[in-house]
Amino acid sequence: MKRMRNDIDLKIMDHLLEIHETIAAEFIPAKVQHHFRTSRKEALLGMRSVLDYAIEKLDDIDKREVKKSDASRSIIISD
Repeated sequence: MKRMRNDIDLKIMDHLLEIHETIAAEFIPAKVQHHFRTSRKEALLGMRSVLDYAIEKLDDIDKREVKKSDASRSIIISD
């Protein structure tokens, strides 16, 4: 039942996207469409930068934890 609901949702989204594209093609000048596409691309690139920054911070934390665990390791010396 849930799968059927998801299929219906996807079909509705596809139809809405098709309607949006048709309206855009009919009523919005090509130059304006290009401007909006460029704007969306810049927003996505901005989000990518935020994600890259967050990933770098996680990597830095991991590196510090590895160094900390290496530094606190006990060495047993036997005779």
